[in-house]
Amino acid sequence: MTRERTMNEIDRLIASFRSEDTNSLSNPDTDSVKDRVISDLEEYSSDSRVLAFYLEVAANRHEYDLARIEVLKVLHVRPTTDEAERTQIGKVIADILLGDTDDEVRNYAAIAATSYMTAPGVADAVEQVLRDAQADPNLRANAFAAFESTGPIPRSVQAIRAVSQDTQFHQSARRVLQAWGK
Repeated sequence: MTRERTMNEIDRLIASFRSEDTNSLSNPDTDSVKDRVISDLEEYSSDSRVLAFYLEVAANRHEYDLARIEVLKVLHVRPTTDEAERTQIGKVIADILLGDTDDEVRNYAAIAATSYMTAPGVADAVEQVLRDAQADPNLRANAFAAFESTGPIPRSVQAIRAVSQDTQFHQSARRVLQAWGK
């Protein structure tokens, strides 16, 4: 595909996403095209315009939740090209974890965080979720998994130890710390 055709396709897909008034749909879960557009854009996800669009969608708390979730799924598996990009993505993930009210979106942000734990602010946000005994148990479990995925680095050991007396994690924390030789 030529560069011009690629750019036209990206523009067409983004325009299709933006033109939909999801709130006016009788059944957004079946009638919305937004999550499919996000999936279709994945093949162009290395394009800086697509990444900027993805981050805009993910950060927008008024946007259709399934579209935001689809973006977080893509970001979880998408390779980053440099530290600046990793920092941008990490900021959006941390902001969702700390400030969003949609628990499903936050859950997917915690899952995506496993790929960005070294980005500034992400480990702090994940740890805050992990230590919040009032947070959704699934969200906390995803936060635990994010630390577990990093292996026995000092920050992860500290976070896992911090929840070793928590009723939700005492067995898992003991298992992980033992496997890490800690």
